[in-house]
Amino acid sequence: MSTPDLRQALRSETAASHRQLDQRMGDLDLFGSPQHYAAYLALMHSLHLAMADSINCVANHLNLSSNEVLIRSLEQDLDSTGHASLRNQSANTTQQNGSDTVRERRSPSAEQWGTAYVIEGSSMGGVFLYRQAQQKLDPYLGSEFLRQLSGHAADRWPRFIEGLRATDIDSDRAITSAKATFRQAEIILEQLLLRLNRSEDEERTHGSSNLSDLGGQH
Repeated sequence: MSTPDLRQALRSETAASHRQLDQRMGDLDLFGSPQHYAAYLALMHSLHLAMADSINCVANHLNLSSNEVLIRSLEQDLDSTGHASLRNQSANTTQQNGSDTVRERRSPSAEQWGTAYVIEGSSMGGVFLYRQAQQKLDPYLGSEFLRQLSGHAADRWPRFIEGLRATDIDSDRAITSAKATFRQAEIILEQLLLRLNRSEDEERTHGSSNLSDLGGQH
């Protein structure tokens, strides 16, 4: 069914999912730990690649730019952390395949609106994160993605909401898709943190082994 204000319905129905992801992100020391900052960047990189079809179909419908510039900024910032290996290379095919579909399908589906709502809405949190990054982030770490994201809160997000409120779609399908996007973000984040933890354990083990070898040479 359709509701008079789809934005409000999405906001209300996904509040618990949003809060759960925010709590998990709140456990991270984004600007005090390069590893945690890398996990955040890799999460956003993975989502922007995996959801490119939905993001760009809606963006094309609203005459907004694609997410290609954000993806490039994420890759540059991630490189600066020394954890470029966290990039989700397997999602490149999804992003590339989505580009032709976007040009052909001008009217986004309810599911695409729901997914885009979550990804585009991250710009609101981006404003706070960019302010924090300016104060706390080590200068050698890139923050171009956060700079661009915070700018979207002032220009892109209002246009997205205007388009969302004007569309006539099945709100239940959009809400289901939005919740699934939040859940996928949680899953990706946990996978990234596991990879980082394993990498740190391997480095510690390797370092201990080297110290033992050096000790045996004296």
